[in-house]
Amino acid sequence: MKQQARLTGFGGYSVAGMEQTQLSKTDSRIYGLDALKILSMVYVVILHSVGMGGVIFASKGSASHILIMVLFLWTQCAVNIFALVTGYVSYTDKPKKLNRKRIFDMWFQVVFYGLVITSICFFIFPGKITSKDFLCSAVPLFSNEYWYYTAYFIVYLMSPFINAAVRSLHEVTLRKTVAAVIIVFSFFSIFANSLGIVQPFSFTWVFVLYFLGAAIRKCRIGEKISNLKLVCCIVVCVILSLCWYMVMKETSFLNSTWDEELLSKYISPTMLISAICHLLIFRRIRTLKGLDKVLRFMSPCVFATYLINAHPIVYLNVMYDAFVPLTNLNVFLTVLFILLFAVVFVICSCLIDKLRQILFKVIRLDKFSGLLAKLSDKIVDTVSSRF
Repeated sequence: MKQQARLTGFGGYSVAGMEQTQLSKTDSRIYGLDALKILSMVYVVILHSVGMGGVIFASKGSASHILIMVLFLWTQCAVNIFALVTGYVSYTDKPKKLNRKRIFDMWFQVVFYGLVITSICFFIFPGKITSKDFLCSAVPLFSNEYWYYTAYFIVYLMSPFINAAVRSLHEVTLRKTVAAVIIVFSFFSIFANSLGIVQPFSFTWVFVLYFLGAAIRKCRIGEKISNLKLVCCIVVCVILSLCWYMVMKETSFLNSTWDEELLSKYISPTMLISAICHLLIFRRIRTLKGLDKVLRFMSPCVFATYLINAHPIVYLNVMYDAFVPLTNLNVFLTVLFILLFAVVFVICSCLIDKLRQILFKVIRLDKFSGLLAKLSDKIVDTVSSRF
């Protein structure tokens, strides 16, 4: 597969119940986290542009390659950011019933974009689209078209239990658990990858990130660290990842292979720490004057960016090497164009999704989701009462 030969970006993501939950009565909506979700989607488009778009590989051997890699490594933490934010905003100090309507809303949204995009590509790329493509789009959860959606679907169902576990632990114990989880699932796992503790594109990693986000909120981890130190930490993580990439060639040590891309993987310590620093910075932003309404508008729609940009057919037939011609330009113009493209793509995707939301209301699909949620509630209650 072509995508296996690429440095790939974000797989797929949906924030449960996009609303911001409250930890106490004094908490207000954290607009910084809305902004962070949108920024992460900008990161996603950048990753796909320089990775699958071919910029990284086309620039190899040139002086511009280092700057392109800096851009890639800075944005590679996007998937980690989204999962951390999910755990952070979903955690509450009191038990909260699982919103099953959200499950069906997510399903219909993913199926909608999958079928629409596949249908459009059927006419644009005649002969390349088969009935199997339509079937995969119709059942995304089972076809694993979007690995993150599949992984997060399971995490979302388990979120009440994860939150309960975080809630039950004493703060001191929870802080120790956070340290242990980071050491085992990031530091140890990345350097002992032959053990298969956790893989970057897996349910386990999304589970770990959700847990860390929830724990960070309960323990208020990092509150005393200044924004300047957090930004410097991100810079250091990028530099370390870049140095590893530039210096390290494939090395085998104790049956574990360390390659040049080791510290650019989702589970690497540098990518995890960089994502945590982003979360700690943006959670402090309680309001953004003049942008509050824009963030409220875009935040519930931003998931569409990924569904459009990373649809498997689009990813392989449109994105593949699409940005290689940019490498003929001055490197700063290349970076500027990619940044502008990412921002415009996110904005357009949000506008498209707003139309999708209106369509769903017109055909009452949102009502249907509610009915399915009530039915599933009754089934779960009936089954659980027999145990």
